[in-house]
Amino acid sequence: MLDKQSSSRNNISNLKLKKMKGLAIFGISGFIALSINLTVFMIFLKFVPPYIASIFAFIFAVSFNFFFHGKFLWQSVPSFRKYKYFVSGYSISLMINIIFVYTFASSFAHPVISQILGGLLGVIINYFVSKH
Repeated sequence: MLDKQSSSRNNISNLKLKKMKGLAIFGISGFIALSINLTVFMIFLKFVPPYIASIFAFIFAVSFNFFFHGKFLWQSVPSFRKYKYFVSGYSISLMINIIFVYTFASSFAHPVISQILGGLLGVIINYFVSKH
């Protein structure tokens, strides 16, 4: 009887650790992707309008996330087919971000601030859409 209880506790502890590890990897990935997104956005902002810079920033950040998740979460070999599905899953974020940047970058806020806010809004909406 005690062995079963001990085993159950170990299984629960292992599940909690696994969830925490996955959450930490998502957090690290998100922070790095945000850094990549903003860096690429600021570089391209020197050459193209903010909404175009936002597209390039998205491509670089999502590509990083795809390979990072593949290595540390999925532990699978990346393929172009998987990449297409991954990018299409984030397309709502991209559209919201572009609309936000296009609308607010020129009239209300600095382009980088509108990129940050648009990206956050896109991520939040994308989370709820993919969850339900």
